[in-house]
Formats: sequence, C-alpha cells, structure tokens
Amino acid sequence: MTNQIRSMKRSARVLTTVTAAAALLAAIQGVSTAAELSAAAKELIPAAKKEGTLNLVWGSSTLGGSKGAKRFEEGFNKHYGLDHKFKFTVGTHFAGQTRKLIQELNAGQKAFMDVTLAGGPQFATWAKYKGLVDVNWGSLMPQIAPVTLKQIVSADNTMVEFIGRPRVIVYNTNLIKAAEAPKSMRDLLDPKWKGKIASTPYAAGFVAVWPKSELIAYARKLTGNLGGLMRCGEYDRITSGEFPIFAIACEPGRIQQDINRGSPMAMVVPTDFMGLDHWYFGVPKHSRNPATAKLFIAWIMTKSGQDALYKSQGSDMYLLPGSRTAKVLDKIRKQTGQEFVGADVTNALTIDWKASRAVAKIFRESRKK
Repeated sequence: MTNQIRSMKRSARVLTTVTAAAALLAAIQGVSTAAELSAAAKELIPAAKKEGTLNLVWGSSTLGGSKGAKRFEEGFNKHYGLDHKFKFTVGTHFAGQTRKLIQELNAGQKAFMDVTLAGGPQFATWAKYKGLVDVNWGSLMPQIAPVTLKQIVSADNTMVEFIGRPRVIVYNTNLIKAAEAPKSMRDLLDPKWKGKIASTPYAAGFVAVWPKSELIAYARKLTGNLGGLMRCGEYDRITSGEFPIFAIACEPGRIQQDINRGSPMAMVVPTDFMGLDHWYFGVPKHSRNPATAKLFIAWIMTKSGQDALYKSQGSDMYLLPGSRTAKVLDKIRKQTGQEFVGADVTNALTIDWKASRAVAKIFRESRKK
C-alpha cells in the first residue's frame, strides 16, 4: 500500500512538472508571437482591447458565413494574443450594404459593420464618397514587399485587395456532358440553352473585358436564354437542376469546395472572357471598432489569415507568396495561352461601372416580361 502511495505521488509530481512546462511553452509562444508584430500593430492593440469585438456582415455563404467568421475570430485572436468576439450577421449583396453604410455616414450614425466588403463597383463608390479611413497599410503589413503593396492597396490607402479569382461558367454535370458544355460566353447564346441559364440580378463579373457597347449588346442577346436570376452562393439551384448553367459564377473557389464534396458541378473559364474579380476590405470612417478593423484586415493578409480565407472561400490573393489561386491561374494561362484582364486597385477607377449596372438592369427587366 505504501509503495502504491509513493507511486501516486511521483505521478502527481511528473504531471505537475509537465503542466508547468506546457504553460511555460505557451507563454513563450505568446511572447514570440507578440514580438513578431509590427510596431504599428502593437500601437493599435491597446485600443483594440478596449473595443473587444468586431461586427462582420456578409452573405450566409460569403467567406464561409458564420463558420468563416468563427475561423477568422480564432485566427485573429491567436495572432494578436487577444480575446475578441466577432459578431457575424447575415447581410445582403455588396451594393446594398455599401448604400446603407453611406446613408449612416451621411446621417452621422455609427456603421452597422466595422469592415466594409466591396467588389469593383463599390470600390469606385467609396472613392467617390470618401467614407473610408486612410491607413498606412505598409506599416501594418511589413511582410508584404513594397512592389506588391502597390498592387493590392488603393492609391488613397483606404482599400486592401485581399482576394482574387477567375470568372467562370458553372454547369450541372448530371444534365450536361463536358463535351457539350459551353466553353465561351458566346456559346451561351446557342438556342439549345434557352431557359437553362441563370445569372445574377447584379450582373456580377460582366465588366472590364469587352467594350461597353459590346457588353450591352451581348447582355440583350443573352436574356433570350435566361431562365432566371439567382445570387452568388445559391449553388443548390444548380445541383438541383433548376438552372443547369450559371454565368458568371462569382465564387469559383467555393464551387470547387462543393465539387470536392461530391456536388455534380463543373467549371470552365470562358476563353473569350478571361477576367479576374477582386474583393476589397476597408474601414468605414464611422466604424464602431476601427482599431480592431485595421488589425483584422492586416491579419487577413498574413499567411495564417490567407490560410483561413482559403478554407472559408476556396480562394486567396494570388499576388502573395504561397497562394494556391496563383497556381490555378498559371494552369489556365498555360492551357489557353491567354492572359487575364480585369479590374484591380491599379485600374478600378478607370473602369466604366455604369456598363455593369446597365447589364444588371437589362437582366432584371427581362424577368418582368
């Protein structure tokens, strides 16, 4: 009995030592992480601690929805050694959210979301209304080379291009064989697809490749084959067969995730419309938690942030080292012998976004007939 008690005491001492060592290691790792932060990030942390939260709003499937927001919360807290709570609310499309933010700004109200999420048209809108904070992003993201910063940060330092991906046509593989699937935008005009194509009511991706007149003429022809309109993310409407084809699909990374899980879909990059789409983050001037918002955007551009982004959206920023989207783009370039075009921070303000709005109007009005 005495030997048994001695053995139990030795086990307890060993357990205590291991626990203490683990705690010390965790503390050391925490100190190491803090030491790797830039001086600008360290300066923001006290203010961020006082805020303690971040309000995120986007679609239920965008950036992984609530699961993505939780993943971001965990990665953000680990990176900065914080204990923030991210409050996620399902929102509407980018244009609608931008309009609401600007209305709140003009009314002197606090923003309903701390980090604005924008596509190309909203990039131009924010440049016009000047409602975002000018941030020295280079000081918060010292790991990114200056030449790359110029390609992902807007000239006025208000928006950061955090993700980019190709535009694609997606189709139901149970209903359409690969050999018969449309390979180009002009293939979609074939009478055999009448009533079988869906697009978005906001004409996502329909810009920056063809001239405005050509784009509008094409949109009018395409309405003859449109069977309906749907939002990005509603891919169950493709897999169910409601719409055998969806163009232009807004989230190829998410579609690929569904395909990997067994969904009957396939994608093609239209050879006559090799475009890239980008999303941007910025901090509204009336953000409730601006310090946390700045740190969040800086974190999403780190390796851990891009990894979390890829898990949530299936795409990342192709200009950053280790990008998986970059490999996909390189493969497409080799297959087609063509280069991608599209709107990014270097040319977004030169794009005629009225063309995109005109196409959206054509699509919506076609459904009223």
